[in-house]
Amino acid sequence: MNKKKIVLFADGFVGEKLVRFLLKDFKDQILLIITYENNQISKMAKNANIRTFAFCDNDHLITNLPKEFDLGFLLWWPKIIKKETLSLSKEGFYNLHPSLLPFSKGKHPNFWAIRNEEPYGVSIHKVREGIDTGEIIAQKSIPIDWEDNGGTLYKKSERECINLFKKTFPKILINKITKTIKNSGGSFHLEKEMFLESEIDLEKSYKAKDFFNLLRARTFTGKPSCWFSSKKNKYEVRIKIDKVRK
Repeated sequence: MNKKKIVLFADGFVGEKLVRFLLKDFKDQILLIITYENNQISKMAKNANIRTFAFCDNDHLITNLPKEFDLGFLLWWPKIIKKETLSLSKEGFYNLHPSLLPFSKGKHPNFWAIRNEEPYGVSIHKVREGIDTGEIIAQKSIPIDWEDNGGTLYKKSERECINLFKKTFPKILINKITKTIKNSGGSFHLEKEMFLESEIDLEKSYKAKDFFNLLRARTFTGKPSCWFSSKKNKYEVRIKIDKVRK
C-alpha cells in the first residue's frame, strides 16, 4: 500500500511537539513543513532533511507548495488557508482547534469559554472555506472550575490538543474516520472582540458572577488583563480564586 504524502503547517508549542511526534514515526511521509521564521520547528525539519520554509503570504505559499499531496494538517496554525491551497490536497486538510466546536470558532476560545460560560475542549475538524468550519472528526471536552483562568485553560488545551492529535492521526492516515459531527451553530469571535470586552466601566453595574468570569477569563500570566481608566491613569486588574481545602 502506498504511503500517503502529507504537508504540515505548524506553529507554537503544540506545533513543535506534534512535529517531533510525526518525525519519529512518520518521517518518510512528510513532504514539507511550513512554519514561521527560523524556529525550532524549522530546525527539526532541516535536521531530518525535510523541506521547510517560513510563511510570509498566500501568494508565496501557493507558489512553493507541492502541486499535489494527499493530506494537509494545521497544527496550532493561526492563519486562514485559502481555497487555492485547500484544492491541492487529494483528501483534504485537517485543523486542530482549541475549543469544543461549534463553540468559540475564531480567536481566543479560552477567554470566551469562561466569559460566556460555554462548553470548552479541543477539536479536530476538516477544513472548509471559512474560519473553523468543516465536519468535526474528534473532540475532547475540558471541564472548567472556579480556579481556572484564561491562562490555565490555554495550558490545558495545549496538552489535550497534543493527546487528541496523537490518537486521531493514525486513523486519518488509514481512512478509519467513519463518524463526523456537524459543525454548525455555536459561536464565533474576532480578534478585536476580546480587547473591546476587557475594558471595565467604573460607572457600570455588573452581576458578581459575570464580573468574576470576565476578570479570570482575561487573567493570563505575562499577558495584558482587564483594565480601567481613572484620573488619566490606566490600571490592570487580575484575579486569583482559590478553593478552600477542608
